[in-house]
Amino acid sequence: MRLIVRYARGFYEHVVDEVTRLGGIVLHSSRYANYIVVEVDPRLVDAVKGITGVIAVYRPRTFTISSPFFRPVKVYDSRFTLTFHNVTRVWYEYSILGRHVKVAVLDSGVYPHPALKGKIIAEYNAYGGGDIHGGRVQHGTFIAGLIAADEVWYKSLMVSGVAPKARIINVKVLNDEGFGSEEHLLMGFEKALELQADIINISLGILSHEYNSPLRELVKAAARRGVIVVASAGNSGPKPRTINYPGCIPECVTVGSVNSRGEPSIFSSRGPVDDIIKPDVAAFGGDHDEALIGLCGPGYATRVGTSFSTAIVSGILALLLEARGVDREELEDLLRLSCNGPMSKSIDVGWGIVDSYSLVAGRSGRKRLYA
Repeated sequence: MRLIVRYARGFYEHVVDEVTRLGGIVLHSSRYANYIVVEVDPRLVDAVKGITGVIAVYRPRTFTISSPFFRPVKVYDSRFTLTFHNVTRVWYEYSILGRHVKVAVLDSGVYPHPALKGKIIAEYNAYGGGDIHGGRVQHGTFIAGLIAADEVWYKSLMVSGVAPKARIINVKVLNDEGFGSEEHLLMGFEKALELQADIINISLGILSHEYNSPLRELVKAAARRGVIVVASAGNSGPKPRTINYPGCIPECVTVGSVNSRGEPSIFSSRGPVDDIIKPDVAAFGGDHDEALIGLCGPGYATRVGTSFSTAIVSGILALLLEARGVDREELEDLLRLSCNGPMSKSIDVGWGIVDSYSLVAGRSGRKRLYA
């Protein structure tokens, strides 16, 4: 049985020795957080829990990319999303396109689409099998394209990334059907840190609020290094308290979805998480009657979901990081001031819809969109 074992600081060697003495095998040790991944006989789980210094023992959770399925009436291309989030104004007034910013996409894998030529600077298969270029689902390719694709056209529809000069780190943490284990997500996250990612995009999840986990420790470690972690809220809405893990982690920038009218998408997960207001912000992700077009393998497809809202926000943050570095606390203040939405943080769109121009300019651009 495979287990994740969390231990108290200073107990690493003791816990490893004891697991080994019990006949277990240590599969992974972390440089950034106090946990190990082990393989043990199921009959020995209680013995592992009883090791001095062990805080928690649990089986790795399974993640998925649960995109809602609708038949959209209208498809929106990048001309809409770039205008909706005030991106083109940043491009032309500041000549900011995400240069020198590295975005790690922890997903199903990224296909080397022509629009991503020269942008994928590193690849790592944390899942350990399948197609590192995305397999059947191509979810990761869609994500990477929204972040950094060069402008291309398909049947009169424009596809472009928000930060076309950003670079992509392709980290496969899901299998070719879009499912993966928590251990692979942890390993992929650590590889993204090793490869010096500036932003880590996590557009996957599971409906859970158990956020005190090794991944939270990794998110904290990333924040100490100035790395921004952007995670999807999930597609479990519209009921409250449906934010997915890892989007429920307090230190993540958690992204919900809005439709073309600026209203919360029907599927977008709502907060709060315990007493924490989530999501933090929102971006266009379609709705029951509208979708985005993006890259899919060597071609194109239409999709909806907070996964894609998250990618748009990652791209916008890449623009911000080209302009200047920010820490997590400063970023929260910038988002609070620059987003368009309700006057106070809400459980459906957080601070509101990200306005990239106001964010990069460091000015208040707040507009009240609805009550």
